[in-house]
Amino acid sequence: HNHDILNYCTASNKHIRTYDNVTYSYKMHDCWTLVSGHCAEDPEYAVFVKRDNHRQMALMVFIGGHKVEILPSSSSRYDIAVDGGEAFDISKDDTYYYPSQTVVANGDHA
Repeated sequence: HNHDILNYCTASNKHIRTYDNVTYSYKMHDCWTLVSGHCAEDPEYAVFVKRDNHRQMALMVFIGGHKVEILPSSSSRYDIAVDGGEAFDISKDDTYYYPSQTVVANGDHA
């Protein structure tokens, strides 16, 4: 993948690839597991993953004082909840903009 950033990590149900390009075998659990975070007294972000009831990966991110949960609803759709609000459905190809709460289909512009 070309991510246009210097370092990135990836997580799947079977592997974790770290920022320094080391890959580990990993069996994802059904409880939230920290996979990336800002290690400071006042952290700027934290990313958690878990396996949901359908063996897909769910994601919870704390960033900018907000909590964002991304839960798979099918193989190509997700339920998104921000700060504990009501979840809404989005396609894997859509883009969600916050705080405007605008959903833009792939290829369209906000």
